[in-house]
Order: sequence, then C-alpha cells, then structure tokens
Amino acid sequence: MKLTDSLTILYLPFALPDSADARQLPAQSPYWETQDNVKIDTDCLYPYVANFMSGEVPNADKAVIYRLTNKAEKFVNKKIYVMTTKSGRKFRFKFCFEKNNLNTFHIIIYPHCPIGVLVVGVEPADKDWTTAHMTEFNYHIHKIDSQQLLLELENERAAESLFGVGKKGICLLDLCRMLLTDEVWSKITLLEPKRMHPFSYIRLSEKDNTQEEFDSLLVRLASVQTENYQTNTNKNSRVEMFRNICLCSHSEGGVMAVVTPDGDALPFIKEYKSNKFVAEYLWIYTFVVMQYYAMIHLTNRMYGNINAIDIDRNLASLWKIKKYMFVNISRHMHINQFYNTIIKNTGLTALYKTLDENYNYMQGLNREKIAKRTNWLLTFLTFSQVIFAIFSFFSVNVEWRPVAMILLGVSWSIACLFILLWFVLPITYISTRMFRRG
Repeated sequence: MKLTDSLTILYLPFALPDSADARQLPAQSPYWETQDNVKIDTDCLYPYVANFMSGEVPNADKAVIYRLTNKAEKFVNKKIYVMTTKSGRKFRFKFCFEKNNLNTFHIIIYPHCPIGVLVVGVEPADKDWTTAHMTEFNYHIHKIDSQQLLLELENERAAESLFGVGKKGICLLDLCRMLLTDEVWSKITLLEPKRMHPFSYIRLSEKDNTQEEFDSLLVRLASVQTENYQTNTNKNSRVEMFRNICLCSHSEGGVMAVVTPDGDALPFIKEYKSNKFVAEYLWIYTFVVMQYYAMIHLTNRMYGNINAIDIDRNLASLWKIKKYMFVNISRHMHINQFYNTIIKNTGLTALYKTLDENYNYMQGLNREKIAKRTNWLLTFLTFSQVIFAIFSFFSVNVEWRPVAMILLGVSWSIACLFILLWFVLPITYISTRMFRRG
C-alpha cells in the first residue's frame, strides 16, 4: 500500500505539584498562553460530553489549555528538521503549526488530577515517504531517553541562532524543556520518562497487499515497532468504523488508517485529516489518554509514601475521573466504537477498578485507626470523670480541699493537653492541607 498522507501526534504526560496554582505553571514560560473558547467539532457528541471537552463546565471540572505564543513560532513555524538514524537513514519532517488546532504544540492540564500532557504534532516534509519510513520514524521520534536522536535544522545559521553557536539542532525532549523553561521543568515530573505516546493518522492508496500485511502495519504503528519485530496481529486491538476507515489501539499508542482506491481520492477523504481526525477524533483520543495517565499517576501515588489526607484526596480524584468515563459519547455508532476501543485497549476500566478497590481498602484501614483513637479518647474521658469524682469526694473535707483542687487542676490540664495533641492539632492540620490543595 502506498502512503499518501500522514501525521503523528506525540503526547508527553507529566505530573504537577500539589498546589492551588499548579494549573497556571505553563503561563510562567514566555512561550505559552492560555487558549480560551476552544472550538471542537462536537456536533456528533452528546451535549454533556461536548460541554466537558469544550470547557463549557464549572471551573472545578474545566481543563486549562495552553497554546504557543508568537514568540515560540521561531522554533516550529516553517522549519524543516532532519532526523538521522544510526543506520544513516534521514527523515525530513516538520512540526505542525496551525495555532488553534490540537495537532500543533499544546499543553492541557487535566481538571481532576494534578497532571498535564504536552501535545506535539509532526508530519513528513517530503511526499515520498513509505509505510516503512513511517514506522521507523515513529519508532525513533517517540524515544526520549538516552536513545533519542538529534533533530537537526536544515538551515545551520537558523540552528545556531536558536540553539547556540556550533549547534546544528536539538533533541525533542530538550526542545520541550526549552519551551517550558528550566524553572517550570524543574517543578514537573514526567510520567513516561523514556517514551512519548504516539497517535498516528495514515491515508493509504489501495494496492494488492494482503490483509495480513495491512494488519501487521497497523499493529507496528500502534505498538511503535519497526519491521525488525515480528508482530502479533491481535484483531481485538482494532475496529473497522467503516469499510475503509479503521482504528488500531494499544497501550503504547494508536493509529487511524484511511484506505482509498487507486487514483484520486474523494474531496471528503482528502480533507479527512483536517476535518475529522484533527477536529474530532484527536480530541476524543486526547481525552482518553489524559484519563489513562491520571490513573497512572494515582497508581504511582498509591504505592508511594501516602498518608490519610492523600488517600482521601486521591479517592476523590478517582471518583471525579470515573464521573467522566462515559459508556458512550455519541449517537453515532462509529464514534462510540472509536472511543470504547481506546478505553478497552488502554486497560482504563480495569485500572480504575483496581485503584478503586485499593484506595477503598486503604481508606478502611484509616477509618479503623480513627475508631481506635476515638475509643482511646472515650476511655480517657471516662477515667478523667472517675478522677474528678474522687477529687470531689475529698474536697468535702476542708483539710484535703487545697490538695484536691491542685490535683484536679493538674489532671484537667493534662486532659486538655492530651485532647489538643491527639485530636485538635491533627484535625486542624488536615483541614489546612485540604484548604491549600483545594
């Protein structure tokens, strides 16, 4: 099959610090600005889903979306980059730059959990790319660990002016860090420190390839594998929304494929990438990806050093995420197939179930501790009442009254100190922490 059009979206998920102003962190960089009145093609979605995705919801449930400022255009707009593999193969590509569209650099802060994703769109600069080029390019570009490759600017003079004297280019992770600035970068934690999550779009001209070869291509792109790997074509990972349009989704990534007959494609198919994939499917996919990484973040927290406050807050976040894990999102079957296939193949539902069970178990343990502490308090108060009764009995005797009053005062002072340290201060601490985080 001949590759006639393609696009790759890369997601870099990160965790934010637990602070009230964490959602405003990207605004500290001169390269980002908030994007209000986001326009999403939501005609085919149920109103409550459309409202959530477009931000027409209360502030507590609203995501914060950032786009590049004009100052950042110099890094991505009309720039051709070259990535050279260790085998010597060169890939000429460019970053997408349609400022208000999601296929351009964006940051989205998820409302129900302190995480965000940096969205990066890349596409070929040449028209002679094959499906083999596409799979190998995605494999290398999504790596952000020690294996990541240098992205060189074709214009060396422009490279030096942007990245420094003697530098021909920059690694993708370093470019992300530069756009966020070191100050902001130091406050976030990458949830995927070695790989970015790719979601690709490909349009293919129909040829005499077998169904097995087509299935293998989809799996390679979704699981981000090169032809060096022998793929396992699991048909449960894909869904045909139409006879010529299908989705393949794995936990590592996803791909939407559009297959056209030989010759010129219909205008609807030619514009499918911009009119449907970018304007509609990409937002739905991003919505699920953010839920997935929110779950990953809560899982990391669950197995970390966690206290009673964190358990309660994380469980509250989990329930809010569940609130927007819709069964169906559209009156159209193919939209629901797209959405539910991603939900299933990322393991989102199973991940939620595991988290919910574990957090409820941990919350139950905390309740047991609170019950034991309450029993101790009741025992202490009962003991104090007995001591008070004894002191009252002795105080009837004039000779013992001064001693009784001193001992009574001491016992009540100890009781008040105990209540202060054992209950009042912990409750005040919890209330303060919750107020600050809320």
